[in-house]
Amino acid sequence: VTIPYKSAVLGLVDEVEDIAKDIGAVNTIYRDEHGQVIGANTDAPATVACTEQVAGTIHNKRVLILGAGGVGRAIAFAMQAAGGTVTIANRSVDKAEALAEEVGCSFCSLTEALEQTYDILINGTSVGMGTADSPWPADRHRPDSIVFDTVYTPLETRLLHDASQRSCQTICGLSMLIRQALGQFERWTGLEAPAPLMQRMALEHLGMDWPEGLCCQNDDSGVQKIIGQGSSGTKRSATELIQ
Repeated sequence: VTIPYKSAVLGLVDEVEDIAKDIGAVNTIYRDEHGQVIGANTDAPATVACTEQVAGTIHNKRVLILGAGGVGRAIAFAMQAAGGTVTIANRSVDKAEALAEEVGCSFCSLTEALEQTYDILINGTSVGMGTADSPWPADRHRPDSIVFDTVYTPLETRLLHDASQRSCQTICGLSMLIRQALGQFERWTGLEAPAPLMQRMALEHLGMDWPEGLCCQNDDSGVQKIIGQGSSGTKRSATELIQ
């Protein structure tokens, strides 16, 4: 489910997963083992999984989110639920304030954000998509912080390039895109998603190689596990289906 229907479909399903209900947006619809039509949001758990892979934990980390639109909204609820200390910065301060009130976190203007102390900086805007622009000044990156860009074209955005030059750890948008797709796959099929295969196919489709340091890691089995129950109620390896 994509924009502009992510909110419109909320009233068309039998049940909505808790985080999707909080966010007020659904990007995945599936049937559970009882035949009920369920609305889910896989962007939120994907954001948490990508961040925890690098940060270890989000709990008590200071998280500065740029943008209060649909992407920023999902990220804000996800980071808050994971125990982060969240601040939302947006060009329209009124919009940032309204979202912050819903989430239960702080807000500020983009100018005020430049003076914020943070552990994790997340770009939830479209700035940098297909351009050399960045939503954050290069000289404002905090060394040893984590910088997460949800934009995935180009793979290494100006934001991530600048951050890596200043000793920041970076997370690229394609990691999030793949992880949320893994969550969708598991809900639709009841199978464990074949992460390496899906990652390779995404890169081939985009005609890209995965730069060192931007890789979405897998667990020991080679399959990335995403929290969430599939429609069958049990999980099997996708290789079983392929075989």
